[in-house]
Amino acid sequence: MNYSFGENTKPAPVPPSFWESLKQTGSDKLWWVVVGSAVLSGICGAVANGAAGLVEGASILVAVAVIITIVSFADWFKDTRFVALQGSNQEQSAPVIRGKFGATQTVSVWDLVVGDVVLLEAGARVPADCLVIESADL
Repeated sequence: MNYSFGENTKPAPVPPSFWESLKQTGSDKLWWVVVGSAVLSGICGAVANGAAGLVEGASILVAVAVIITIVSFADWFKDTRFVALQGSNQEQSAPVIRGKFGATQTVSVWDLVVGDVVLLEAGARVPADCLVIESADL
């Protein structure tokens, strides 16, 4: 997944473009087999029935193009929603002791700095590499 870094070093996931989804779907070898079969069908139909025989091969090619476009759009939409969900999942805050002893504040996990004392409770996620200062039943 691609990330772009903003001013406060919080990585923001970049959603894929529709063109990337279209290239990925079109690169599947199964589609190349179907396209090759459609071309072969069109050639055989043209030899047997003249120009009217090309219709079958052309209709298969049009159907393949429509299916690839629909599948690519569905993948792109799914990936875009996933990236949005990942972005909201990364929004976390943690209670820390910063500055004078006893003054707690809640800050974003992306704004933690060296020296912050993170207060963790049971079941909390550890937002960074930490040293345990004091614990009970760890």
